[in-house]
Amino acid sequence: MHFVDRQAKYPNRWTIIHADNTAEVVKLIRNDEPVVEGTPMNAATLNTLSDVAGADIAKEAAEKAAENAKASQDASARSESAAATSAQNSENSAKRADTKAASAATSEKNAASSASAASKSAAEAKSSQTAAASSATAAAKSASAASESQSAAASSASAAKASQTAAKISETNAAASQKAAASSASSAASSASAAKTSETNAAISEANALRYSQEAGAKANTDKTLSIADAPADAKATGDALDSIMLMLVTGNLTFGLYTSTGDVLCASDGNALTANKRI
Repeated sequence: MHFVDRQAKYPNRWTIIHADNTAEVVKLIRNDEPVVEGTPMNAATLNTLSDVAGADIAKEAAEKAAENAKASQDASARSESAAATSAQNSENSAKRADTKAASAATSEKNAASSASAASKSAAEAKSSQTAAASSATAAAKSASAASESQSAAASSASAAKASQTAAKISETNAAASQKAAASSASSAASSASAAKTSETNAAISEANALRYSQEAGAKANTDKTLSIADAPADAKATGDALDSIMLMLVTGNLTFGLYTSTGDVLCASDGNALTANKRI
């Protein structure tokens, strides 16, 4: 805004209203014999004050905007670092999940091998039982032949005893094979349970990695209203605010007022016109 000095047709002329309501026109002349003239209250002084005040305000606003921009950059850098860390953690979790899945596959393979071995042991046990039955049959035949020949009976009795001993050994081996088969089946069940637990842990790790990544992205949001405390300011919103201040300084459309030491308004501007409430 630009101030202009008052131009009066009759400078220093005042009208005095007496107590009886009669009027008298007089001319007032300052007669205070000043020691120091001081700063005159005229258009030139007001224009100088306006220019200085506008420059100071613009400087303070620019410094504050620079501080906010630096804080926004620092916050953005911290957010990017946190996002990178979360991404690395997610990748590590995925690798651990792959390792656990491979271990689970190996456990399942071992369980299958154990089940196959158990089946083979059971087959061998059945073969031993069949051999024992055959030996018992041979012993019966030998006993029958002993009634026909005492000499052959002695030999047959000896052979029968040996066959019975072999049958006992076969039965013992069959029992041991059945026990080993039961133990292998139990190991296979434990391996399958461990594999299921590994798959569950892998799924949990993947879910946590996804949640950490989403939280890192959300923290990078900026404040577009420039009104939220401790929030990183949006760069475009900050630039628009500075452009508005510079426009007021360039066009001179500033809103301000001049006041006395007692608080009385001398003049005020709404950005378009200057209104004086008292003589200046």
